[in-house]
Amino acid sequence: MNNLRLHTDHIPRAARIVELELDAYRDGARAEELAAAEARGRAAGRAEALDGASALLAAAAERYDRERRELSEQAGKVAAELSVEIVRQLLRVEVPKGNYDIETIVREVISQGDTGYGKHVIHVNPADAERLADIPFRAGTTVESDPDVRLCDVRLETPQGVLVRQLDACLREIRERLSEDVA
Repeated sequence: MNNLRLHTDHIPRAARIVELELDAYRDGARAEELAAAEARGRAAGRAEALDGASALLAAAAERYDRERRELSEQAGKVAAELSVEIVRQLLRVEVPKGNYDIETIVREVISQGDTGYGKHVIHVNPADAERLADIPFRAGTTVESDPDVRLCDVRLETPQGVLVRQLDACLREIRERLSEDVA
């Protein structure tokens, strides 16, 4: 019988006797080692890929949150701008038709002026002056037709000064307040 010596890099844990040629045994052992190395390589590759994918996903989520916040802020501003523009378009249609309460507007301007009693001259557009002709105001208050004043606008002259209420200025103020509220 042939004496066979087997040299290994590690201590064998078990032994079995098989009828196998030495070259076939070596090829089988190499195949097992290659399969184990391939499995370790695949596992390491999967772990590395998952780490990379996780980092990409975290970066994408952060970018999404930042852009969502920015768009949310912009949406509020755009909504404010759009609402004021809708009102402006409605007023362009309704004011020429006379669909506004000029008496209430004039009374609000007078109360905002809070000038007390005395001589007040209210300047309004000629069409508005006609609508106000039969409406009584406090003593010393007169309504004057002024072609330089636009429909729905009012200029109040008092002994203390002049108070002007213009539709465009009111819309600008509304836009500014809405923009401040959404900011």
